[in-house]
Amino acid sequence: MEKLEAQYKTCVSVLNLCVVADPLKSAAVGIVAPIEASLKKYIDDASAADMMDLSQLCKDARVIKGVFEELKKAGMNAGFKSAEFLGAITLVPEEWTSMNGLLTAAQKIKRKEIQAKYAPEVAKMYASL
Repeated sequence: MEKLEAQYKTCVSVLNLCVVADPLKSAAVGIVAPIEASLKKYIDDASAADMMDLSQLCKDARVIKGVFEELKKAGMNAGFKSAEFLGAITLVPEEWTSMNGLLTAAQKIKRKEIQAKYAPEVAKMYASL
């Protein structure tokens, strides 16, 4: 997981990322805490993009598709095998910090806490595969 996360975090739109892999499913999925400024490029109308907040950007299909393609390209550049590519992603507007319990003091992700917090989103992603 850490290898995949490290590579996917090189994307300009990704602030942080947690890969969730269910061995009974065909692909892993990703929970992405994005960088707001880099998401607006996926909205065709610049004035409309400027009026959108991070929460709205995270729900916009164009933005999700753009970030997903960015992650796919990073995986291809890293030479990932097909099983290492994400099958779906969810963008979440909350920054992960040690204060909100999603990162350790050393700034490593707390996988169990992130998966618990975003369990409905993970279930939805797996249902879409």
